[in-house]
Amino acid sequence: MKKLLFLLLLCPIALGLKAQRVDLDKAWFDYTYRNLPSSVLDKSYTTYSINITKTAALNIYSNESSSSRINIEGKKKLASGGHILVNLNLGDLIIESSQVKDRVEIHKDKDGKETGRSYFYWVEVVYSFSANSTAKDYKGQSIGSWNLSSSTSKKTYTSSEYSKSSDASDYYNNNKVEIKTRLIEEQINAALASLNGSLNSAIAYQTSSARVYFWDLGSKKNAEFANYTQATATSIAALKMMTANEIPTQIFEKLQPAIDYFTNLPTMYTSEEKGDKKMRYSAYFNLATIYLFTEQFDKAKEYARLLVNNDYDVKDGEDMFKQADNIIAQLARHELTSRHFVIDVENAQAPQ
Repeated sequence: MKKLLFLLLLCPIALGLKAQRVDLDKAWFDYTYRNLPSSVLDKSYTTYSINITKTAALNIYSNESSSSRINIEGKKKLASGGHILVNLNLGDLIIESSQVKDRVEIHKDKDGKETGRSYFYWVEVVYSFSANSTAKDYKGQSIGSWNLSSSTSKKTYTSSEYSKSSDASDYYNNNKVEIKTRLIEEQINAALASLNGSLNSAIAYQTSSARVYFWDLGSKKNAEFANYTQATATSIAALKMMTANEIPTQIFEKLQPAIDYFTNLPTMYTSEEKGDKKMRYSAYFNLATIYLFTEQFDKAKEYARLLVNNDYDVKDGEDMFKQADNIIAQLARHELTSRHFVIDVENAQAPQ
């Protein structure tokens, strides 16, 4: 009887050793790659040029200064005659209306009784600005068009506040030209920034960075804590070696110990208990992440399927599978095999 009681007392201890606490923390890192553009262009299109037209009122702003704000990554800018021809049209800034506005601030004592009033005045200017752009290749084929600022979209400028209506009015009347000049500069800069972003998104193989994560084991008392955290750290250190230009071959050797560890982990936690499923989930997730970002897409999809079948977080597996398929489709569309490659346009020339 005493022996049976002793064995019964040991059972919870044995179960406790198996059912260890499993807390997962996200270990973030930055992954660098080339973002594939929305437009598919001939790979021989390595140069571009910019033509700017503007109204006489904007002649104080040089075309050279405006052109310097447009830089398409991975393509060489020429003064004229590039493979890609960008046309930028800058319209006038029109003052639609200007008027003095006011507000009143009521002062009260602790009992809520009004003790006085303060009046404030400022000038409100309503204005509009138009800018648009088109891009085509040197053969005349359209690449895209962008409405950068519409004259139908009204914008508002407000001055500082003054204690007298006349002071607000005088400020505007005495500084009309300077205010309009500043507004024009702001609107041109905004239009150029918008166009630069749109062009790079449409036709550049931009250097991009994404904030992604591995799962790390946050349970310090878990028997796997030391080995798990080492495997996660190893994975992050290796993937951080990647650049937009390349996936260094030594990455795969550096990743192997972590891959071996995460591959073995599900064979140690095989039950349908939540803790075991969670350990398998984290291992499959990390393996899918490793293979996805080292562009071993078949293996990434294999572990995405295991994530789904494990039935701990099915959505993560489905999302990982879709992500792999999307990248595969993008690469095929651009006739590329990787999102990591060198771009050299130093000696690029205009089309002959």
